[in-house]
Amino acid sequence: MDGMERPQVLAPRAQGRSLPTLRGRLIALVAVIALPLCLLTGLSAWLVQSAATEQARAALLGQARSLAIAVDGEFALSLAVLRTVAVSPALVDGDLDAAERELRAVAAMHDTTLALHDREGRFLLNTVWAPGDRREAVASSPVVRQAWEERRPVISGLIVPTQRGGGPVFGLALPVVTRPGAEPAYVLTINVPRDRMRALVALPPLARALRADPA
Repeated sequence: MDGMERPQVLAPRAQGRSLPTLRGRLIALVAVIALPLCLLTGLSAWLVQSAATEQARAALLGQARSLAIAVDGEFALSLAVLRTVAVSPALVDGDLDAAERELRAVAAMHDTTLALHDREGRFLLNTVWAPGDRREAVASSPVVRQAWEERRPVISGLIVPTQRGGGPVFGLALPVVTRPGAEPAYVLTINVPRDRMRALVALPPLARALRADPA
């Protein structure tokens, strides 16, 4: 027996080494399959989130655009009112009594305030005054002087009245030329109440779009 070579028992060790190798292969296989799935899931979630963000951004831009159009439409309507009054024969003839009646009728129709100013920027007529009231040397706002100097319609910033009974307004001034080629004889102004703009902002987008474009 001593002369014989003893057999080496290797089977258990070989099996012991094969088990970690098999486990490693299984883990590697799972990783190969699971990692792309995780990446694909993350990519899908990112794409969905990006699409939602873009959709929200597009919706906000659409609302802002419709709001801007509606606000522009409100000022365009006020400017159209001024242009209609500006061609009145009463203003051409300098008949302030007749012009006052026209201004009051238009102001009541559009639920606003109209005023007429002279070359010095002073009030000649104002629909908030008592009928027939004429006041001397009542200074008007800078927007009137700007419209006069620049010979074009001008929109003011928010104006807070100094007297009680009226809320903040935006003013729109239009120079009135009564003779072709002559300098403006008057400046007409109209007030757009801030509350009207607030109500416009509060409208649903569809109603605001319909208001801005009745056609």
